[in-house]
Amino acid sequence: MKLTAVARRAAFAVALGLPLLVGPVVAAGPATAQSAPQIATAPGAGGSTDGTAPAARISAGDPAGTGPVTAMAPRCGWVPGAYEPRSVGFSGGGIRLRSGPSTLCTVLGLGYVGQSATLRCGAVGDDGWGWYYVTNNSTGVTGFVRGDGLTGVPISTLAC
Repeated sequence: MKLTAVARRAAFAVALGLPLLVGPVVAAGPATAQSAPQIATAPGAGGSTDGTAPAARISAGDPAGTGPVTAMAPRCGWVPGAYEPRSVGFSGGGIRLRSGPSTLCTVLGLGYVGQSATLRCGAVGDDGWGWYYVTNNSTGVTGFVRGDGLTGVPISTLAC
C-alpha cells in the first residue's frame, strides 16, 4: 500500500507516540506504516561516550521508534556536521543528489547503478521519507538522496 506524504508523516508521528494535530483536535493511535524511517536516540557509531546525550539516529523500518520527530520545511543548502562513513550504492540510473532532504531542493548531480557512495548521515525530509547525505565516489558530488535511491543503507544511521 502506497501512502501519501501526509499519511506517511501521520503514521510516522503516531508510531512514535507523538500527538497528531488534525485541525484543532489532537488525536493519537497505533502505527500503520512499518517501513517509515524512524528517529531514535540509541547510541552507536557516532554516539556519545563522554556522558552527554547520545547522537540521534535515523532507523529504517523500526516498528517502534523511540525519539522525537519534527516535520519541517525543506532545508535546502545546509551541510550537516555529522559524519558516519558507510559504503552504499545507487538503486537506479540518474538518482538525484540534492542540496537538501527534499525533492524541492536543487539537483547537484546524479548517481548510477554500479557507482558507490559514502553515506555520512540521515535525515527525515519534509515529505516524511528518510534522506541520506552521501558523496558519489565516482564524481565527488555530495548531496542528499532519498532512501529508495540507495542500496546497502544500514538499519541505523547517524542523524544529520
